[in-house]
Amino acid sequence: RDWYIVHRAGKRLSAVAQAFRDFMLQETTAIVHVPQV
Repeated sequence: RDWYIVHRAGKRLSAVAQAFRDFMLQETTAIVHVPQV
């Protein structure tokens, strides 16, 4: 199963969305390879 976190380049993430994104990136790098974008 593949999961993606996406958002529009012209939009700013809310504080909650940014915290969730940061958490997901931090936690998943310990488990799987995350491509740098």
